[in-house]
Amino acid sequence: MSLFKRKSKVNGNSEEKAAENSAPEQPTVARSVSVCLLGAEGVGKSTLIHTLERFAGFPGASHTEDGCVLLWKDVQITVWETHLCQLKERTVPHADFWYIIVGVDDGMTADLYQVLEDAVALPFRGVFMSKSDCLSFEDTEFIEDLQLEIEGYLEECNIITEKFTFIQGSAYNVEITDFLDDIIRQ
Repeated sequence: MSLFKRKSKVNGNSEEKAAENSAPEQPTVARSVSVCLLGAEGVGKSTLIHTLERFAGFPGASHTEDGCVLLWKDVQITVWETHLCQLKERTVPHADFWYIIVGVDDGMTADLYQVLEDAVALPFRGVFMSKSDCLSFEDTEFIEDLQLEIEGYLEECNIITEKFTFIQGSAYNVEITDFLDDIIRQ
């Protein structure tokens, strides 16, 4: 045994104790959920995922090819960005539930209408109405009209359930916490 090791043991700094002290504390995971974000091109799905990564990105967040895995209030959340073409091709990942991402400045696009007709069987949880930088949520009449339009169409497609939610917000704002809380609710 070397003098260094002997001295370390005398001081109570054994190699085992050093390894214990250097190991980071693992966050606790009470349960896991998976969610897909579906929306037309350019409505902010990627921006929303990157913001979720940064926002909840202290311990436990990691980037995947088309999404991220993060920890929020002891729930591990796997989020996938899903493209409309994946629904058409039937190559979507399995998820516990889905959110439709709608750009408030664009509303429901024709291709999203078309795809949702084929997506009735998917477990939709809600709509995230993503605000662009050029539109203010202070125009409540416009936002309410858009929400009613979306709601009416989703009811026609039998997509809305009693647990369905509408979240109005920006990927850069405090509504991210509302969105994460909605994802983990049971």
